[in-house]
Amino acid sequence: MIAWDSGSKCRAQVKASEQKEHPHKGTPPTSGQPAAPGKSAKDADVDPLARLRRRVFQPIQEKIYLPINRLIDRLGWIAATSLLVGITVAGGLAVRMWNNPDEARRTMTVARFYLEARNPAPPQDPRVSEVIRDLTNRLKDDISPSNRRYDDTYGPWTQAQMAVSLQGQDAFDATEMAQWFGRIAGNCNCWRDNLRGPHGHLAATGWVLLSFARMRVRPTEPEIEFLLANQHRPGWWPIYATASDDPRNGSAYATAFCAWALQELLDRGLIADTQRQRAADAVRKGRIWLVDNSVPGRPGRWKDYPNGGVEYGAESLGLSGLVLHVLHRTPGPPPSANDADWMLTLPAELPELRDKFSSGQTVRFPDQSWRPDATHHFAFPWLIVATTDAYSHGSLSQRAQAARLFHQIPEKRQALATEFKDMPFFAAETLIALRHLRGDGVI
Repeated sequence: MIAWDSGSKCRAQVKASEQKEHPHKGTPPTSGQPAAPGKSAKDADVDPLARLRRRVFQPIQEKIYLPINRLIDRLGWIAATSLLVGITVAGGLAVRMWNNPDEARRTMTVARFYLEARNPAPPQDPRVSEVIRDLTNRLKDDISPSNRRYDDTYGPWTQAQMAVSLQGQDAFDATEMAQWFGRIAGNCNCWRDNLRGPHGHLAATGWVLLSFARMRVRPTEPEIEFLLANQHRPGWWPIYATASDDPRNGSAYATAFCAWALQELLDRGLIADTQRQRAADAVRKGRIWLVDNSVPGRPGRWKDYPNGGVEYGAESLGLSGLVLHVLHRTPGPPPSANDADWMLTLPAELPELRDKFSSGQTVRFPDQSWRPDATHHFAFPWLIVATTDAYSHGSLSQRAQAARLFHQIPEKRQALATEFKDMPFFAAETLIALRHLRGDGVI
């Protein structure tokens, strides 16, 4: 049964009539705002900036994404997994570097060293040339005849070091320098470590004769005889002349310099024919002794006095660098094992400039007298020399570490200029090392 309501009937008729006249009434736009004439609700919803970005980037994305997606579709499961892991790790590293700029710089620096280490030749930091220029200008003043004097700082040992370091710099007259050395040689036809030294000093003499070789000056036969006569049967030289035959007197430093100086003179034809064979034999024996007397199990390290006893048993980085260089400069099998051990045990940082070692070994003489050896071996210059020599025999990571050390050299520039201005011997050894690294052929 249906109830009839005349009021309801009238309202329904009015509503139907309105819908006929206005067919869209009752379906408001979804955004709550009237749609623009001729545009859909969807168009009215889009942000104009978003539409602009899509208009600009969509064609680029289609060109990039399409070939990448095709490539991904061709990948197998393992390759796809590896790629995903790589992208994830790289993204994580990128975020980490972004959040920690200092670590990012360190990472980039390490990467730089590894890139440089791909070249078997040592890297060349242009800033090192500035350090070389500073040292060269300073030593040119120190070596001038007006400043030359015979004392513990500027004696023949130091003058010889400066002469070797300043080769090719037009800093001194070789003839005048050789005459000065000749005047102070003394009756022993040798050179002492200082004016008061009672014994001829084999290392100081080795340095002077090395400078003779580099200056193309022929030593006298008695000066060569001084070296030959003071070598002991096993092949070593003592630091002081006329030392007893006690094996504890065998000095790696003196042996290295005597063998090196003789070989440099032989290479340049500056030894008399009557002494050439004896000099060559002396070099060979000295080299064999050095090779046989490295630290046991460590072919890249030496003690100054290998047989000196427990009290003199510390190995020296500076001395080891010198000996390794002499093995490179004298005839014999290439010191590959020595180079490999040297590169394996490179320090994490460059040594401090004042890092030096002195064994203080007591040198004994036949009359039962004795004298301590006060020679100091600086680590900084000879680490650079030996690492330059051994660089090509290191692994990629070892060469990267060596490159890192070489790039630390310019950081020492200020200290070299201020703290060591009264140490010309150290400045000379450092200049020799830096020029050797640059490939100047000074040693």
